[in-house]
Amino acid sequence: MDAKKTGALIAARRKALGLTQKELAERLMVSDKAVSKWETGAGYPELTLLPLLAETLGITADELLAGELHAADTAPPEPTAAQRKYAAEKLADADDKLLLFGIVIWLLTAYYAFFPYAYQLAPLPAPMLGIVLLAAACIWHNRQCRRLHEMYGVDDRVSRRRTRLFAAVGAGAIACLLVQWIGIFGMMSGLLPYLSETELWHGRRFDLFLSSVWTTSGEQAAWFHIFRLLPLLLAIVLPVVFAFAYRRMTAETRFRPVLCAVPALLPLLGTAAYIAAVLGLVKKLEPEDYGEPLHTMNASLEAGMEQLALGFRLIWAAVTLLVIAACVVLWRRGNRGIHGVAACAVAQCVLCFFVTMEGQLIRVNTLLSLDNMYSRGEIKLSLGALLTLLLLCILLWACGTLFSGVRRKLKQPAEAGQ
Repeated sequence: MDAKKTGALIAARRKALGLTQKELAERLMVSDKAVSKWETGAGYPELTLLPLLAETLGITADELLAGELHAADTAPPEPTAAQRKYAAEKLADADDKLLLFGIVIWLLTAYYAFFPYAYQLAPLPAPMLGIVLLAAACIWHNRQCRRLHEMYGVDDRVSRRRTRLFAAVGAGAIACLLVQWIGIFGMMSGLLPYLSETELWHGRRFDLFLSSVWTTSGEQAAWFHIFRLLPLLLAIVLPVVFAFAYRRMTAETRFRPVLCAVPALLPLLGTAAYIAAVLGLVKKLEPEDYGEPLHTMNASLEAGMEQLALGFRLIWAAVTLLVIAACVVLWRRGNRGIHGVAACAVAQCVLCFFVTMEGQLIRVNTLLSLDNMYSRGEIKLSLGALLTLLLLCILLWACGTLFSGVRRKLKQPAEAGQ
């Protein structure tokens, strides 16, 4: 037995199989230093390890002892059942590590989203670090999938789909970081002016403003803070749904981003219609006589606003029921992933309550000056509520899309006779 020739054969077969010294050592339950000594000819494998070492390298014990292969055995051997099982375990381990990378990117996004002033300490590294982590994780995972597939023929379709899902969700999180950084950097540098009061429309006796300064009190303030907390709650739910969809993914998994966009757009369309209805009500009720004070329309305005809110809530609920009924019909016809659309429709129905609540989104002020009957009224749109609503729609769409790809685990069929 020539130690040099045997070591060279071990190294050549290990590299042909795509194994590292550490991976080979793990399978033999020895240290990687021992494998290194064998390959350099500084030591011999123990006699008890020769059969397992030869099987792992795909050669016979005689060839291992001789340090050379027979001419007919130079082709790479077919992977054994044990090797396929080992490759499947390595692929599952790579998938788990990719999910861990996703959690790290989400924590990075959450930190800078909940503590935006952290950008003052590190303005650019947050998005750049996220991009580096995302690219490195995707490249590493793809290489692992390709290597294990080429070496052992393991089915890597699910793992590749997980890579695409991870890339899509990670890119969305980093895009949020970049948008937030652009906004904060723009305001701090003066490139983007701070929006306090912007006049959108100049009417006959009312002016429409888009305001970022919004004050509420009492019960309205409590509901307003609940409305502002909803994005935080959804931001916590989103990674949970992502991890659930990631782990339950199969080769047949299909997401429904287009269908989930239908219920996610309902709050935006309903909000636009509600604002238009309020403006139409104000225009209808405002006094035509310039000598008549605006506050005389308060009673009619409050009654009209209540009727509008009730009407929009009923219409909104009816549209949501129609969407859910359509989902049930599609599901009975065999369409998968419709449960995510239905869940998104049910979740967005809650937003109607906040949109139509008095003072949350739009406020009409007719009591600017009781002494001056010629004073003009104000209609204020809350920029914060509009942006919060947009963020909620995006988060609901993302959660619904991920949930549409979740499948129940198939139960193992019982054996015959049980």
